[in-house]
Amino acid sequence: MNGRSLFAVGFFFLAPSLAACARDPDPRRVTLKETGALCLGTAAEVDGGEGGVPAGIDLAAGQPLAISVRSTCLSNVCATERSSKCTVKREGERLVVTSELTWIGPEDLGRPCPKDCTFLEAQCKTEALPAGSYQVVLGDHVTDVTLPSHLAVRCDRDQPPPRVTITVDVAPPPAVTATPAASMAPGLVPAAPGTGVVAESPPGDTICIGPASAATKTRALRTGQPIAVTVLHRNLCLGASCTKAPGKCTVKRKGFDLVVNAQFPTSTTKPTSPCTEDCNAIAATCRSDALAAGTYTVDLAGQKRTIHVPAATAPGCTP
Repeated sequence: MNGRSLFAVGFFFLAPSLAACARDPDPRRVTLKETGALCLGTAAEVDGGEGGVPAGIDLAAGQPLAISVRSTCLSNVCATERSSKCTVKREGERLVVTSELTWIGPEDLGRPCPKDCTFLEAQCKTEALPAGSYQVVLGDHVTDVTLPSHLAVRCDRDQPPPRVTITVDVAPPPAVTATPAASMAPGLVPAAPGTGVVAESPPGDTICIGPASAATKTRALRTGQPIAVTVLHRNLCLGASCTKAPGKCTVKRKGFDLVVNAQFPTSTTKPTSPCTEDCNAIAATCRSDALAAGTYTVDLAGQKRTIHVPAATAPGCTP
C-alpha cells in the first residue's frame, strides 16, 4: 500500500446520492452508488485473532479477487427492503468497481433506531489475477493492492486512523480558524446517525491540542506560548440534511485549569447540505493565553485532558 491507499488515510464516505422520487414511489428510498467501505476477500477468509478480533486476510495470486462494498451498520428495524449489486471490470492493472446499496429508511427520520443492526454488502469478483500490483478504483478513490499479500484488515473502514496533525493560524480575536474537519482522519470523528443508520448514544466531543503559532514547524508545546484547542462535534444527519454552520469556543485559564466552553449549531441550523449517513464534524478552535511551565488540565464540560508545558509534542486527538 502507498500514500494513495484508503488504508493509509482512513476511511471516508464518497458523496452519496438519493434516489429521485420520480424513479421511486417511496421518498424514503436511500441509494448509495460507489459509496461505502471497500472490502477485499470474503468474510469467511478472515483469520480469527485474540479476543475475536480479526487478525487479517491473505490475498492469493492466480485466483479471482473477491471485492465488496459495505454500508455502515444499518438498523434491522429502520432500514428495510435492502438490495445491493456490484460489478468489477479489469482495465489492465486497474480494477474498476461499480456498486449500489439501497434500502428504505424509517418514516420518522428523527427517531432513534434500535441498535440491533447488520451490514449491507454488495459483492463481486474479478477474473483470475496473476501476481502483481493493482489499483482498485471505487468512484474517485483508488486503493493499491498487491497479489499475493496479507492485509491487516479486510475492510478499509476497520483500519485504525493515523494520528492527526492540526495546524492553526493565530489571529485575533482569540477564536482562530480550525483545520477543516474534512481534512482530518474521519475515524477520529464520531459518526452521525442517518436514514436507517443505528443511533448510538452521543459520545463526548473530540478534543485536539496543538501549538497556536502557525510559524511553529513542530507540534512542540513551548513555555510562554499559547496552545490551540480544537473541538470536533458530531454533526447529525437528520431529515437527510446536516448543518454547515460553524462552531465557536473559548479557553479561560484558572490557575492550571484550562476551561473550554464550546458552542455548536443544531443539525437544522442554516446553511445546510444534503446527507444520508455522515456529515463532516463541526470544528471550533480557540486558544489559551501564554502558558508558563507546568501541568495543565484541559476541561470541556467534564471531559478532561492533561497536558505538560513544555512538551516535545502535543498529545493526539482524544474523544
